[in-house]
Amino acid sequence: MNENLNQYVQNILVSSNWNIVSQTDSSVILGRSKKVSHIMHFILSILTGGLWLIIWILMFVRKSEQRRSISISSDGKISDSK
Repeated sequence: MNENLNQYVQNILVSSNWNIVSQTDSSVILGRSKKVSHIMHFILSILTGGLWLIIWILMFVRKSEQRRSISISSDGKISDSK
């Protein structure tokens, strides 16, 4: 991996909870799973008499992953699609 790209990716990995999903010499794909706020959903479930449990379960089962693509061009310019 290009040294500039490697440094850029390492700064992201240190400052947040991203993980490397895939990498080549000129690009890296990072991913992280979205967190579910269980406390908020618990409170909403109590307030709605348990009806919110359906939504909570669906959100937990279908929690998606955010993706981020970082690449470097031949002239050394880093492109980051957040």
